[in-house]
Amino acid sequence: REVDPSEAEPAKVKEPRRPTFACYLAPSQYGPPGLYYHGQRQPKGDGDPAPFDVWICSPIECMAATHDERGDNHGLLLRFKSPYGPWRQWAMPLRLLKGSGEEMRGELMDMGVRINPDGFKPLHRWASQCRPDEVVVAATRVGWHRVEEALVFVMPRRTIAQGELARRITFQSEVAGQDEYATAGSLASWREAIGRLCSGNPLGVLSVSTALAGPLLHLCHRPTAGIHLVGDSSCGKTTW
Repeated sequence: REVDPSEAEPAKVKEPRRPTFACYLAPSQYGPPGLYYHGQRQPKGDGDPAPFDVWICSPIECMAATHDERGDNHGLLLRFKSPYGPWRQWAMPLRLLKGSGEEMRGELMDMGVRINPDGFKPLHRWASQCRPDEVVVAATRVGWHRVEEALVFVMPRRTIAQGELARRITFQSEVAGQDEYATAGSLASWREAIGRLCSGNPLGVLSVSTALAGPLLHLCHRPTAGIHLVGDSSCGKTTW
């Protein structure tokens, strides 16, 4: 159960089997919410191993493994939470783990994840060791993709598909915040500002329809298309 860290009393959680990683969504006897490494050090001599606990970063979980339709571009679907915002998701390419994993940490920090300066090695090791059971398709480009013999349309933050197919594919990019798609206005405002002006105007209907037709070209087996408006100067070609 997720708890507001500012209001929660530290909870007593079950002692983990060391060495292991564990993610806590609420304060515990180990400290604030987050991903921890629970290890043990072997003392000199014949003494018992001494347990130790390291806070690595704010809460983060690995939801699924990813790869594209050809079995390449492997990655991890990560779910994480900053101290000030809701849960977010990012399909991270595994190539960002090369070297010390600095690129991965930079993207996570851009999205609000707090990372212990001394915890970058455990975070890198945690990501490298993740072996989730679920696997989803990684879409490395925006547009149409085929999943389980059905077509779906993938955008950075939304997948348009029937039923549960939207859960079987996700957009994957090295840049976590990449999203050139947005919504604005309302259906009523579009009708008033655009639809009303097109009423009874075939050229207006053609121009607006052409602007919205791009995603449909794939379904028509067309790589591209265009319309050339021909007419005298100052007759309204540029306006539409």
